[in-house]
Amino acid sequence: MRCRALEGAEACLCMFFQAWRLELRITCIWKRIYQATGMVSSWLATFQIKVLV
Repeated sequence: MRCRALEGAEACLCMFFQAWRLELRITCIWKRIYQATGMVSSWLATFQIKVLV
């Protein structure tokens, strides 16, 4: 979507929705990173337990 072609309020709405979609994408990426680090830390924990036992 090209916001510059739109006028006034429509352009504002367009910009808002683009920013909102970008924020959603960033949130999704952060969730994936968080899940990945959680998996790695749990894997490390089980690995440490195996080493200790």
